[in-house]
Amino acid sequence: MAKNIPVLLIFLALNAAAAPVSTAVPNVTRLELSTGTAANKEAFAYSKDRLIVKAGARVSLVFKNGASTPGSTYNFVLVKPGKAQSVIDASVSAGSEKGWVAETGEVLTASKPAGPGETLTIDFTAPGEPGEYPYVCTIPGHATMRGILKVLK
Repeated sequence: MAKNIPVLLIFLALNAAAAPVSTAVPNVTRLELSTGTAANKEAFAYSKDRLIVKAGARVSLVFKNGASTPGSTYNFVLVKPGKAQSVIDASVSAGSEKGWVAETGEVLTASKPAGPGETLTIDFTAPGEPGEYPYVCTIPGHATMRGILKVLK
């Protein structure tokens, strides 16, 4: 029996290494958002004007630029309630070298600019306080691109 122990250990080690590994991350809310509309992928709009999460949830937002026109870049910037316009104005002033995102405490999370057809994943923690948090595109001329992240208790 003692002769079989090394063989058994090798067998167990090989089977453990071959076991499938789950890549799913527990307790993460996955959201999807793209640009454009069903009728016009080039429209200055988000595909959804409302996203919903629980307060304090870990969030993985898959953000896809649905446009195909060269130069059509968009971003996702989540801001504090009532601060959408001030963040848009400050972000335009920040310029392209800052990715069109202002460095201010009013920005809760932001993506880099996504080029045509590009998909980005933005991982963040939802605000801890329930409420309606605006998300905007801060690229100059895209101020009409807005939505609300509804944070529930």
